[in-house]
Amino acid sequence: MFDLPREAGKLKLELFCQGARVHQNCRLEEDTRPIKRTRGGLGSGLDLILPGNVWVNVPIEEPFAKQSPFVIDRVAGKYSLWHEAQLICQLKLPSRPRWYDETTSSGKRLGDIGVMQGTYFAIYPSDLCGFWKTEPKQSCRFCSVGICYGKTESEEKSVQDVVEAVKAARRFEKITFVHFNTGFYENDSSLDMIIPYVEEVKKETGLLVGVQCPPAADLSKYDRLKAAGADHVSFCFELFDPERFQEICPGKAETFGKAAEKLAGDPLLEQAKTLAVKHLGDTQPQPGQLIFYRALLYCRKLWGKGPVAGEIIAGLEPPERSIQAIDFLGSCGAVATVCVFRPCIGTNLEHESPPNAGELSPVFARQWEAVVRHNIPTGIAPNIRTAMVHLQEEGRCFSSRSFGWRGFIYLLKRVSLKALFRLLIATRIR
Repeated sequence: MFDLPREAGKLKLELFCQGARVHQNCRLEEDTRPIKRTRGGLGSGLDLILPGNVWVNVPIEEPFAKQSPFVIDRVAGKYSLWHEAQLICQLKLPSRPRWYDETTSSGKRLGDIGVMQGTYFAIYPSDLCGFWKTEPKQSCRFCSVGICYGKTESEEKSVQDVVEAVKAARRFEKITFVHFNTGFYENDSSLDMIIPYVEEVKKETGLLVGVQCPPAADLSKYDRLKAAGADHVSFCFELFDPERFQEICPGKAETFGKAAEKLAGDPLLEQAKTLAVKHLGDTQPQPGQLIFYRALLYCRKLWGKGPVAGEIIAGLEPPERSIQAIDFLGSCGAVATVCVFRPCIGTNLEHESPPNAGELSPVFARQWEAVVRHNIPTGIAPNIRTAMVHLQEEGRCFSSRSFGWRGFIYLLKRVSLKALFRLLIATRIR
């Protein structure tokens, strides 16, 4: 069925789209990480490790997963994946993080500060996203953040609490990367809130730090973020299709649309619009989308190729639009992070069907092809494996393109950069 581990990326996509049933033989509560629906609006399932060290977060609680042809079983203490009574592969499960139950000096449980996602530690240190607080709610229709906030994690996380939790994750999980994300804050203040956390974690640990925040209208805030030590920045504009963006993300469309009106005539905003129209064809982007693109272009100038990403959700717009988004990001020198839509329980879209893996295959092929075509370095940082999204190299199995000598040179350069980066990061992390 799958040529593993070479085609583990294809199996990962199938599991995203179909989920899996869990056999009664399994002892997930004893053997692996708890399923914590924290942060990210696309929910969280069960982290598994496929052949080739490919991590995947598998939906197991949503209704569609109960009908999946995939089954996770446990025989003689070992886990395996089956498809309609056919053995697909053996599985590895990350060990149960018993250190989650330890506490910080202020008494906060470490597992309530952040959560392991794949091989990195993820933290949502901020207040609940402001779009969940409006009346009526303007939260993104796929988002589950407001359902989980304060239930599976602590609402209040001091900078010291976070630093102590990060140090514990480094000690027990050997992490190299910490990822922060926030919801929307009024008065363009999301980055103001996150910068002290970034600064202190970087100073105390030397770990790589990533940040995902709503776009700031005041671009000088990104200079402060870089000075604080952030190594990576990403923007969730979710959808490239203008109509779907307005329909699925009403808060973002309205709020950032007003911000765009105030910035009328701004050269970088106009540049963002020109680039977006080039890839959209005759369709005009929503003003709210342009605020994301403007911030992305500015950060690309600050951080260079590779450390800047745009996040989209495949399955909520036609695949052709997702491919256009990837091409747009590539032309900006940015990486495309492609999530697969998951109809999470309790969200506005919980009754929608998950997308078809076959229809999304060209999207993930283009995700790999774009970084080669635009010579964007990826996958060079050590010990970073993502379970919620495909790494660029995991999309390689979807593509039939070799790029000839160009592809060979890209891969050779990537290997060389990876070796150099490992050496540099070994001297930074203490």
